[in-house]
Amino acid sequence: MHKEHKKWRLKPYSAVIIGLVCLSLGLGLGYVMFKTPEVPAVSVKQTVDNKTLRQVYKILKDQFKDTTNSSKSLSDRMIAGLVKGLGDPHTAYMTKEEYMQFDSSLAGSYVGIGISYLVVNQGALITNCFENSNAYKAGIRTGDILTHVDGVSLAHKNADAMNTMIRGDEGSFSNFTYLSQGKAINKHIKRKATQSDVFYKEVSVKKKKAGVITISAFSDATGKLVAKALKQMQNDHVDTLIMDVRNNGGGYIDAAEDCLALFNKAGTVLYSLKDRQGKVTSVKDTTDTAYHFAHNYILVNNHSASASEILTQSLKELNGFQVIGTPTYGKSTVQVEVPLSNNGVLKYTYASWMSAKGKIISKKGIQPNLYVKGADLDPMELNAPKKTYTQNDLNAYIASMETMLKGLGYKVDRTDGYFSPAVKKALTSYQKKQKLPGKGKYNKKTYYYLLSDYLKALKSGRYDPELKKALGGVS
Repeated sequence: MHKEHKKWRLKPYSAVIIGLVCLSLGLGLGYVMFKTPEVPAVSVKQTVDNKTLRQVYKILKDQFKDTTNSSKSLSDRMIAGLVKGLGDPHTAYMTKEEYMQFDSSLAGSYVGIGISYLVVNQGALITNCFENSNAYKAGIRTGDILTHVDGVSLAHKNADAMNTMIRGDEGSFSNFTYLSQGKAINKHIKRKATQSDVFYKEVSVKKKKAGVITISAFSDATGKLVAKALKQMQNDHVDTLIMDVRNNGGGYIDAAEDCLALFNKAGTVLYSLKDRQGKVTSVKDTTDTAYHFAHNYILVNNHSASASEILTQSLKELNGFQVIGTPTYGKSTVQVEVPLSNNGVLKYTYASWMSAKGKIISKKGIQPNLYVKGADLDPMELNAPKKTYTQNDLNAYIASMETMLKGLGYKVDRTDGYFSPAVKKALTSYQKKQKLPGKGKYNKKTYYYLLSDYLKALKSGRYDPELKKALGGVS
């Protein structure tokens, strides 16, 4: 199964710690990659004027007044600029340091305290605190906001800086300050390696069970972890499988291939690759493992990309999986990764992929069998409101407040940011339930409580329309 190559795609937004570094390197959304062990023998003189390049470099090296305060060398920046000039968002140059961060992000585990987060003005908004993690044991919960590490503020830090501060060496300790419903709490927490890309749980519905496998990225260990979950389902006599690749921008294609091989027989074409010369190579299953369940679903959204789309489309075509959610991202190019003589890495578009039955999903994405729109944090204003807002006000903070109230089951008549009488009534009901001051006014204290409750509802599945739709098919 082409184990000499590693093929991957990155996360869509800075929701998970391991994805934050990659995004800060400018690696974008929706690509898959091969890792090739050798530099291709290409003569620069064949394609560009090498003399002109040397001339430009010498002029800039000798005469350019650098006002950027960049820590990167001039040559690194020039190479990056040359590659960026190609106009392909998925072709990029990485320095040795950037590549090390990038490569470690897809190891399937990372050293940290066990949280996923989004970058907000106050710091790191925790979207998931993994159970049994050191952060969870210390009292941190989903919806809290990490504000300081060893007394250094995370406010207004970029993703790269924040990631560096939160992560560290295995076994190291730091003091972490976080806001829980607006109250500042300080904890001394030890970092440890945490598995972060595959999670399995069994859900009981109508006296029957469904197995839910959530894949947040396709890393080296993904195939083995999914196989372990499927074996557990089989042992527990669970006959409904729900795979969740929402917000999964992809990863190594080998990992998606390993997952597909768990459902198909040897010789089955899983997907195909088409190179620049138009040559098509079919990738086939080489295993004899073929799990089968009575009911099969896969959950997707507009952040499901590349390796996630390969898995989704092929499971749909080959194994009859029902796709639930919104159309996927729609990216079908493949990149190859090549080490350079300066220890940097060049990543460039190498080919495009097609589904098991030859379907190309570029730009269009995969259309779900059942269209269900769920929660999407991307368009929401997740920063704390700058002031107190009242009825008849109109802005993005209010729109997010309305979305959160609706997700928690309160009756609101709109989510467009206009503070209507119905919204005021719903907010007042929430404040009374939580014993909060405000009397229908949206203030910072209410924001902290509301955001925490909303994110906890998302994590628990209480507000998960796509999952509920799939579970509705359990019989």
